[in-house]
Amino acid sequence: VKLLRGTFVEFSTHSPLRGSPICINPFSSLPSHDAEAASDGLAMLKPILSLMAAPKEGTTDLEDTYLEQALQEAWNEKQNKATITDVANVLLKLPDRIAVTLGKRLRPYTEKGSYGRFFNGEANIDLSDNLVVVEMEELKERKDLQSVIVQMVILQITNSIYMGDRKTPSCLILDEAWDMLRGAQ
Repeated sequence: VKLLRGTFVEFSTHSPLRGSPICINPFSSLPSHDAEAASDGLAMLKPILSLMAAPKEGTTDLEDTYLEQALQEAWNEKQNKATITDVANVLLKLPDRIAVTLGKRLRPYTEKGSYGRFFNGEANIDLSDNLVVVEMEELKERKDLQSVIVQMVILQITNSIYMGDRKTPSCLILDEAWDMLRGAQ
């Protein structure tokens, strides 16, 4: 990766030895100057939040509607500074018990949750290089987090390709992809 001047990203649940922890906040990469593109990005983010809130059973149509509402409100209020915590807070303030439950289910991904550091703050990884290698070995035992990270990486790369030079080919390598793609067992 170094020889080809690419990007090597290693996700770890342990604190980093040097530098700041990886943050892959999806709101950071949404194009705030283009309302239609931002709307498309938010639509792609909704299934990821659904996976965060209900990794095993999935969400219902009503829950999806609440997630969409919370995403839109968080975006309207903070644009690229929005976080998963903001989405959860919107849900927690809604009068319906179902929305509040969704907000509570997002807790692991908020600033107070165990995975919050990956999703709250400004995104600090560059996935726009021609070669990007993503190492997820450390997430093997946390399939819920691993699934979300894979989808976030794909979303981030989609956003950077959409906003970038489409003439330049890009490559994404997910180490141990066979393990992530074999499905539920």
